[in-house]
Amino acid sequence: MRLPPENAKWRTTAGVGSSSRVADKAMGKIQEPKQRRGRMNKTEAAYAQILDAQQHIGQIEGWMFESVKFRLADKAWYTPDFLVMIRACGRDWIEIHEIKGHEREAAIVRWKACAEKFHRFRFKMIKRIKGEWIVTRDSWS
Repeated sequence: MRLPPENAKWRTTAGVGSSSRVADKAMGKIQEPKQRRGRMNKTEAAYAQILDAQQHIGQIEGWMFESVKFRLADKAWYTPDFLVMIRACGRDWIEIHEIKGHEREAAIVRWKACAEKFHRFRFKMIKRIKGEWIVTRDSWS
């Protein structure tokens, strides 16, 4: 597992692409890649707002986006969406939150492999269904 550098800061804001890029893409001027590392898609940005609210009221200590990378095997890596620091009952722990709009089999296999190999972390796969955030998979249950 690669940890973030010591000078990494916990994020509190989320950035999403500009609307002019969307218009240019619709007109065929731009062909964007599916997903860029380090940039949130709209679903992840919406979840980041939930994490910000939880941090504001003290439910969580903080969070980071795509800040760690887990090595599963040679040339096989898993980069979770969110690393969430939680403090409750005098204990600190880290949860790994993977946000999914659509669950693909390959992503589920990587998630399960990582949860088994790094069992001291709590892994959650979270999906937004009809405006509500649902934990679809939890490594500790």
